[in-house]
Amino acid sequence: MKKSAVKSLIYKEFYMAKKPMLIQTITLLFFAVLGILIEISFQMGNLALLPDAVLKEIKGTADVSVIIYPVFAACCFTYTMSDGSLKDEDVAWKRFSYTLPAGAINFALAKFISFLILMVFESIFSFAYVALACHFIGVAFSKVYVSYILILIAFTTFMAVINHTGILLFHTRDKAGLFMTGILFALIFLAVFLNRNILKIEFTGEGIEKAAVWLSPWLLGAIVVIWVLGFLISVMLLKRREK
Repeated sequence: MKKSAVKSLIYKEFYMAKKPMLIQTITLLFFAVLGILIEISFQMGNLALLPDAVLKEIKGTADVSVIIYPVFAACCFTYTMSDGSLKDEDVAWKRFSYTLPAGAINFALAKFISFLILMVFESIFSFAYVALACHFIGVAFSKVYVSYILILIAFTTFMAVINHTGILLFHTRDKAGLFMTGILFALIFLAVFLNRNILKIEFTGEGIEKAAVWLSPWLLGAIVVIWVLGFLISVMLLKRREK
């Protein structure tokens, strides 16, 4: 395994993703600025003029949205990177890749190191943003928000790995999308079955918060497992593609 080859391939991953990442950055800034404007309006704008009963009812939901939406937008950078795999298929990258001093492990490692770099960025941004947002809004940066961040990172990492795997398997966006949708529906049905028969989680604000906090110790392990399994599957599919 040549380190210089992996570095070059990592550069290629970010170069190929620069346009969708720019769009994702604009989306992130939009949600962050919109959230700031909403909170300013609650404090000294039109929303502050609402009756106290109405204000109390919507303020909590608005605060959570202002905190979570930019975090979700930031975590989607990993998924954006996974779409670069489709560009490789579109430009027949595999034909050119045979001439490079790199094999399936190098290609897979470059992709998943790129995922890891973005996951670190997402984590740093998310915790910093949520801490600042909580301070600005005047709510505690509690375990619940930590859990929400970890859930979003785990979910978007999983989606990125599934998207990348689907593209390697089927070589087209449509089939990869159906593959990803099928897995998501299967997981949703599994979650509903487990909740009805075992977990018994109430879908109220308090019930969801308790479930999120309960999940949080397992999420870091889940992220690692997703990354490792995705890497190994990617290597196998890339080797199959070389035949």
